[in-house]
Amino acid sequence: MIVQTGDLFVQPHFRRAPFQDLFSLGYQSAAVGYCFGENGDHMSTPDIPDVATRDALAERGESLIDAMVERMDMPHVVEQMRKLEEYGHENEKKYPWMPSAWNNR
Repeated sequence: MIVQTGDLFVQPHFRRAPFQDLFSLGYQSAAVGYCFGENGDHMSTPDIPDVATRDALAERGESLIDAMVERMDMPHVVEQMRKLEEYGHENEKKYPWMPSAWNNR
């Protein structure tokens, strides 16, 4: 229940989302996928002047990602992602103007 007090709306009981753990895996917008429309929308990246530099960075990045994934509880992450998907579908019914709802008309 949301209560209006003057110009503010107050939600007395914060509801923890059943997929909340996903947000600790990265920036909230990138925890489960997000597309930046323009290069400048994303954080800065190192200079990549040639293919050899790109390949070296990719190799280093791959080993870092592999190490992080090994430490993660992937069944839990997948469960959280399924809950997030269910949550999205529930909201599509309430808010048919959401992009995902619009695309499923």
